[in-house]
Amino acid sequence: MERTTMTGKDFTSCCGLYCPDCIWFRNNLSHLAQELLDRLEEVNFEKYASIKSPFGSELQHYREFLEVANFIAKNYCAEPCRKAGGCAGKPCKIMLCAESKGLEGCWQCEEMGSCEKFDFLKPRCGDTPYRNLLKIKELGYEEWIKERSPYYIWQRQNPPRK
Repeated sequence: MERTTMTGKDFTSCCGLYCPDCIWFRNNLSHLAQELLDRLEEVNFEKYASIKSPFGSELQHYREFLEVANFIAKNYCAEPCRKAGGCAGKPCKIMLCAESKGLEGCWQCEEMGSCEKFDFLKPRCGDTPYRNLLKIKELGYEEWIKERSPYYIWQRQNPPRK
């Protein structure tokens, strides 16, 4: 099977985020969470956790743990937004808007600095998308990647680079 080499454009989402920087993009966490869930099911750990005992009283939160572990296991993104049709294959309102306007990305939009569609990204990404959009507009697809802002707001102190 022939493998296509992807470019900066392929990994650049409409909103200005760089897909390989996302926690869910081709991550190992989802596989590890699924493996853990499988092993817990093999030994019927839910039954063990349900027994009231002074030993292991922390297991009273086991169902909540399973919800989180299942969420992590299911949120795997194998392809970048452009190829997958959205983040983890689900188009967001930003992508739908850009496509409806015939734009490759929001850096081409006149409303870029005032668009409310970015609000859902702010708790985790802050102003990173906007900062990146300005860099894409100035430098182009390939060059902006070297200058990109950290994906998540907590990475600003020590930004990881690939």
